[in-house]
This record gives sequence, structure tokens and C-alpha cells, in this order.
Amino acid sequence: MLSRVAESIYWMSRYAERAGNTARLISVNLGLAIDTHDSVEQEWDPIVKVTGDMELFRSLYDSTTRENVINFMVLDRNNPNSIISCVNCARENASSVREIISSEMWLLINRFYHKLNSDEAKQKLLDNPGKFCEVAKVQSLLFHGSGYISISHGEAWHFSELGKQMERADNTSRILDVKYYTLLPKAELVGTSIDNMQWIALLKSTSALETYKAKHQQISIGNVLDFLILDNQFPRSIIYCVGQADESLHCISNSPAGSYNNETEKEMGRLLSDLRFISVGEIIQRGMHEYLSSFQSHINEVGNRIYDDYFGYSITDSTLREFDNI
Repeated sequence: MLSRVAESIYWMSRYAERAGNTARLISVNLGLAIDTHDSVEQEWDPIVKVTGDMELFRSLYDSTTRENVINFMVLDRNNPNSIISCVNCARENASSVREIISSEMWLLINRFYHKLNSDEAKQKLLDNPGKFCEVAKVQSLLFHGSGYISISHGEAWHFSELGKQMERADNTSRILDVKYYTLLPKAELVGTSIDNMQWIALLKSTSALETYKAKHQQISIGNVLDFLILDNQFPRSIIYCVGQADESLHCISNSPAGSYNNETEKEMGRLLSDLRFISVGEIIQRGMHEYLSSFQSHINEVGNRIYDDYFGYSITDSTLREFDNI
């Protein structure tokens, strides 16, 4: 497979996943307002902080109001991580590999693109941002679900899975970080009903609440962290996503699990091993925010290795190189 094809499939999948995940981030705050009946003041700074786009936001808006943050994260083309920017990039990458993906996948991403770029999109967002985000989440799920059942699970599919799982693991860590930023100045609220409502809103945003309740009867920071970081069976937990990404890497290279033949597999294996041998108690003792920040740095490093090992090519190369190891 040509590196440019693999890169397009990888980023198509990452951008489609990021669009849905951005909608989930917004849903954390919107869901909190509904669950608490506006008994607590909503804060929108954390949503922007966890994306790492605060500097760009402040250059474009004068305050972190609900309307400004939602517009910035959904329809602002100046924000490369807004939903509309991600869908545009996903469609652009999908267009370049139309011979690889199925017609259903192209139809779904193309339809989503035209919906977001219509004159009605902004009005629908203003009228009901919660419903708008639900639609965005469903569109992302449909796209990935279509890919699962309509293309062969060979190299192309594994590059798509690699992009999706990398993005999903990173996003779950950022959604957890929203809780840290939300409660940071209010330590006295830890353990209160408001604290529990915020955890419930967070679990809802990751589609995890029902599954969490089937496993744990009580809402507690230890149980939520165990579920969203270390549960091997929940598809949005960090360890599950990293495990699936690691599996796809080995399927691409045909190297045995537990070994490595390039720096990407080495770094991914190290990240997975760290997750397998850490406990919730150690995460809390280390500090949730500090642990999540370290994880985000590590998975970004894995992303850099993926570029170097699979997508990178020197300026002196006149043509895209074929992979030697796949």
C-alpha cells in the first residue's frame, strides 16, 4: 500500500472520530446543565482548555460564553479542530481514497459535509445545540460502523482502525480532564451531589453510563477512572483503545504480538504495558490531571512515530515510497 493512501485512510478516520468526539465534549457541559437543572453555574473554559485551543479561541473571541464556545467548536472554520473543519478534512481524505473505501462510507461523510455546510446548520445549532451534537455523534458512529461492515479487514481497514482508536483514546483522556478543570477551584464540592452529577454527565458523554451502572453500583472517582481508563472490555476505555491500536499495528506489519520491528510498535507496546501495570490508586496518588497529561504526551509521541515509520518520506524522494515491512 502506498504511504499516501495509508495516510489518507488514517486521517480520514481520525477526523471523522474527532468530529464525533468534539460533539461529546460539548455534551458534557450541556448534559450537566440538564441534570442539575441549572443549579450550578456552567463553565465553558474547561471545554476549550482540554482541546489545547485556548490561545486560538482568545484570538477570535472576547469571552468564553456558551454561544462563543459552541460556535468555535462546531462551525468556526478558523478552528482546525471544529466539527465542520474535521468533517471537511475527513471528506477530503475520503475523496482521495474513494477506490479503497465503500460507497456507503463516502455517501455518509459526503452527506454529513453538505449538512454542516448548509445555511440551516447554524440556525439548527442555535435552536438546539444538544440535538445538533447528538446528530454529529450519530453521523460519526454511522461512518465507522459502515466501514466495519463494508470493507475487508485488511491493511486499509487496520489503518482506519489505528486512526480511530488513537483519536478515541486521546479524547477519553481529555473528557476526563474536563472534570479536573471544572472542579479545580472548588475542592469543597468533591464528594457532593454536584460532584456526582458531573461524573454522570461525563459518563453520558462517553456513552458509558448504562454499562458503568451494570458494573458499579456507586458513582465514585475510583470506579469512574477504573472504568474509563483501565476496563479491558469497554470500547471507549483508554486501555481498550490502545490495545486495539496495538493489534492493528501488528496486523499491518505481520509481526507477533509482544514484539516490535519499528519504533511505532515499540512505543505503542510501552504505552500499553504502562496501562496494564498501573492501578487506579496509583493514578489518583500521582494526580489524575498529571497522569492524563502524561498519557496525552505519550500517545502524541506514538502519533509522531506512526508518521515517521509509515507516512514520512524525505524531500529527496521523488515518489512516494512503498512500505518495505507490510
